[in-house]
Amino acid sequence: MPSRTRRLSFEIGSPSAGYAFQIINRVCGIEVGFYSDFGGKERRSLLELCRRKSLFTSTVRSTLDWCRKLGVETKHLYIQFVWSSSLGLRVTNGKAITGKRGRAVLLLEADIVDGELGVYTIDCARNDPNKIFCEDIIPHELMHILDVRQGRSPSIVPFVLPGEGEWIDLFRHLWIDGHLESRGLPHAPKQERIRELCESLDTEKAERLASIWWGRPMTLHEAVTLGLQTGLALDADCPLAVWYKNPAKNSTPA
Repeated sequence: MPSRTRRLSFEIGSPSAGYAFQIINRVCGIEVGFYSDFGGKERRSLLELCRRKSLFTSTVRSTLDWCRKLGVETKHLYIQFVWSSSLGLRVTNGKAITGKRGRAVLLLEADIVDGELGVYTIDCARNDPNKIFCEDIIPHELMHILDVRQGRSPSIVPFVLPGEGEWIDLFRHLWIDGHLESRGLPHAPKQERIRELCESLDTEKAERLASIWWGRPMTLHEAVTLGLQTGLALDADCPLAVWYKNPAKNSTPA
């Protein structure tokens, strides 16, 4: 199929803000693309490689299996593979970006070892080829898509700037990984999430929040409230803070 560009817009953030991504192939009914900051011959070689459907088949099939298990509608789901050596996107292992109409792109940090595509796991060592052939990041990121589609969170510009609430996911991960654990599905361990919280909060607060919210559905509004109550910063004039003061007025139905 010819390359095409798709774009997502968001309920929170500048009206001009958006996320554009390139589609280069259709695999198992899912449109896929890639992102890399490579240039010249290296980029052309990567593009030719990515035009081979067989490279993506296993990972796309696995994603579709997870969609069925979690109840994620695949009609407007896209997958973008981000090469691990590309630094132009703030993607660590994976990221889910959902637009205000429910369209979503699943970003998966990937690499090729011995001609095969590998997707990084949640807690793998960076650039360790022995630890990239794991897909436990997929169910976690699909849960972020469900958060928006099921109304727990409005769609938000994906790359939150420092001071605008980059700590929010730390709280939402408590509910997502706790929920996955309760279903016997791959997840980051509770102690790992507490350790991450301890980078922003003291240990006592982190453990108390985890004991209350592990596996308990959390809205974006509740996540912001938790952060502010524990003393984390949110720039008063940023779009997220404006929405937080009046979410009903500033949200658009998905």
